[in-house]
Amino acid sequence: MRKTIFIADGLWQCLCPQSSQRTLSIRRVPRIQHHTKQKRLLSDLQADYKPVTTPSNVSSAPPHSKSATTWNYRPQTKEISDSRFKISPLSDSQADDKPIITGRIVSPAHLHSESVRTWNYRAQKTEISDPRLQNVPSQKAGKKETPRISIPELYDQLRVEAAKGEYGKTHRSIDLLVRVHHEQPNLRIFAAKILVNIHSELGSALAVAETLKELRSENLQPDAGLCHDILRVLAIHPDHLLQSEILEYMRQKWFTLSPIGEHDVVVGLLADHQYEMALDRIERMWNEDIVIRSWLLDLTVYVLLENEEVETAFRFMKASVNRNENSISPTAWYQLLGVASSNYHYDATVHTWRLRVESGYLNPPSGICLNVLNTAARHGDTQLATDVLRILGDRGTVFSHEHYEALIDAYATYGDIDTAFKVLSLMDNENIRPELASTRAIFHALKDRSKQTDKALESLKELKSSGQKVPAAAMNVVIEATVHQNRTSDALEQYKALHEICDQGPNTETFNVLLRGCRQDKIKAMFVASEMRALNVPTNELTYDRLILACMLSNSDDYEDAMLYYVEMKTRGWKLRRGTQFMLLKRCVEAVDMRAPEILKDMALLPDNTYISSRRWFENNWAGPPIEDLPEISDRSVRQSRPPSWEDPIKRRTLRSKNEGVHMPAVRVLNVASSNEAMQEHR
Repeated sequence: MRKTIFIADGLWQCLCPQSSQRTLSIRRVPRIQHHTKQKRLLSDLQADYKPVTTPSNVSSAPPHSKSATTWNYRPQTKEISDSRFKISPLSDSQADDKPIITGRIVSPAHLHSESVRTWNYRAQKTEISDPRLQNVPSQKAGKKETPRISIPELYDQLRVEAAKGEYGKTHRSIDLLVRVHHEQPNLRIFAAKILVNIHSELGSALAVAETLKELRSENLQPDAGLCHDILRVLAIHPDHLLQSEILEYMRQKWFTLSPIGEHDVVVGLLADHQYEMALDRIERMWNEDIVIRSWLLDLTVYVLLENEEVETAFRFMKASVNRNENSISPTAWYQLLGVASSNYHYDATVHTWRLRVESGYLNPPSGICLNVLNTAARHGDTQLATDVLRILGDRGTVFSHEHYEALIDAYATYGDIDTAFKVLSLMDNENIRPELASTRAIFHALKDRSKQTDKALESLKELKSSGQKVPAAAMNVVIEATVHQNRTSDALEQYKALHEICDQGPNTETFNVLLRGCRQDKIKAMFVASEMRALNVPTNELTYDRLILACMLSNSDDYEDAMLYYVEMKTRGWKLRRGTQFMLLKRCVEAVDMRAPEILKDMALLPDNTYISSRRWFENNWAGPPIEDLPEISDRSVRQSRPPSWEDPIKRRTLRSKNEGVHMPAVRVLNVASSNEAMQEHR
């Protein structure tokens, strides 16, 4: 006899609203669409299907009874709008008012079976509260979500969506499996909930931990595939403790970590700033002959260089090249050259330049070339410096101070003073005037070696005899080194020879250097001042400052000439260095000179706390009449720092290069206007 099927659809409910208890107790099913994929639902019919005659048959084993195993799954997406698939578990007392509707055809034998595990899903009536899904697109209102694919296909689709990090689609697929197909809790659904957290914004390691707790509450154990999914998520959202726990669990279960899993572990360690552990893991992969993808090697280099671990990145790249010549991409080499040269890491810079630039694989921009040039200058690599200038010259670069000064530094650091003087001469021939800062490397090479200073003077004479032009800066650095060696008489003799060697003659820097050597000999200082006046060489703040020092240090009683120079200096709007001005104040206080308060008032214009400390010293040591019109410390306005007496070209090129995005070194700068030098001259 053919079995009858009773279908309680929406039309039937509208036409027969006052149905009996027996009729309402039968589970309703959606209308079966005439579609090839929906015809498979007929296979669920049991051969012994018979209509239910009494309500007690349904209530004997309801789906929500305590004997059934339930999983209260909380969906994270919006509820399905089709009313046919809403599940509302009811008690026996509620069966008279609301029907129980399911998404598949069931027989009474199926309903009465106590061995069936029912997944009790409670649909949410309101919008989702998860803030991470507020921006996830939802289904359009009124659109019916009907099962149009098989369960295996739905699981495959769920895996694909989770692997892409499609948060909304993944959770809607889980809802479809739970509410429509009544799938029980299993590892495939949990794996999808975990894997979808690879989304960079919506995913998190905390969500993975919560899912693991939910998995354990269902008495399920992660398998090898789920562990690999967790490691993949932790590569994006690092959590070292959870990663260690998963790796220990895999070790206890004898799960083998796949090569892709090894890559995920290394990425997670790098993201968690565990660089040593990541490098140890890569070393272990090399020892175990595991093929390492080139992207992982490049990523390791980028992370190390971003954190300025230049030495570690350089050693890692060398080890990678020794194992596989093509393992490192050209972009990683470019990054290494840029970071290493900006940090003046000589070994990494030279190695990359020889390996990639000289072979033609890499053509660095001018900014990196300048960094390489300064790295070569700092370490005295003349060959590297000339190679950089050759490449820049081929591009048509117009050389300026920073190029010539770096080349001079390279030769001076290397010890080739003769070639450094030739570069100075070439620089002057190109109408680029050498300054005091241009010769700092030469000064440091000569200042402690008197024989080398005399030899340098002979080199300048030979350069002049060969027809080359000798700039005044070359003679100034020789005189400065001689003065530093406390050979003031020899420095004056070198000054006399300057007129024969340099066609330009002496300049302001020449006399300032000589005055430094005459700080305790007023007679020689006056001779230098008279020469300066006779040659009509302009003076500056430093000239007056050192003349005042010479007048005070040579004779402790007579400081009137120093005061005259100080008054003349004030008329020009110039200011003394802090150390010199305090020494002048101290001399006037010791002599109870009434000009001391005026000097103290002038010190109020100095920056920092110079005036505060000087006034306190003045109040404790002044023996004259009380002074009442001194500027108050609390009411003193903020003063601007006075400009330097001369502009440092190395600092100038450093600031200009930083504005252009290139870091240039400000090394070996002689700040002749600093108070430290003034204190040294006092001693």
